[in-house]
Amino acid sequence: MDKKYIWIITGIIAILIPVIVVMCLYLFVWVEEPQVIEPEQVDNGGTIVPEGNQGLYEFKSKYGYKLNYNPKYNVDFSGNQFDFYITNDDNSVNVQVTPIPKDETITSITTKEEWDAIMTDMGPCIEFTKTAFNGMDVLVAHYGTRNDATQTTYDILVATFIGKEYAYTYCYTATDKADETEAQQIGGILYTISEY
Repeated sequence: MDKKYIWIITGIIAILIPVIVVMCLYLFVWVEEPQVIEPEQVDNGGTIVPEGNQGLYEFKSKYGYKLNYNPKYNVDFSGNQFDFYITNDDNSVNVQVTPIPKDETITSITTKEEWDAIMTDMGPCIEFTKTAFNGMDVLVAHYGTRNDATQTTYDILVATFIGKEYAYTYCYTATDKADETEAQQIGGILYTISEY
């Protein structure tokens, strides 16, 4: 082998050895161990914990369901009226989740007429469907109302997830003045609800 190539190979090895040593030291000595995040207990008996790098938090209810939410919004875990409540700063969009004991009144509903007969306080819904999502039967009803005094229109979606022991009623309310991005982020909680 030509001496020129030996010097080139020796030079490359001389450069690579310190680089490899530094990389090994970084990987094995200077890299911090992943931080274990402990769940935080909240007032209503549930727990919250940050979820990975998406910036979302996971709420686990003592009633056996969990959901993900964006912590930049206002969340109420007091349990006074709702098990979970979230809203934006101007309260133009909000979601509330309330567990109720599972019984035949809820589980037997299959039609819009049966739903409307039980939900008399809300009046007849615009649309109704029974579907399955995240391993649970879900009753979904859509309402639209208008407050003539304030000239505000409300879009309301009620979804009742039928779990093993409880039914979880998700209620989304947004005014026509709600920011679309905020309405999507808060309303999207619907797609994260599951039992654990």
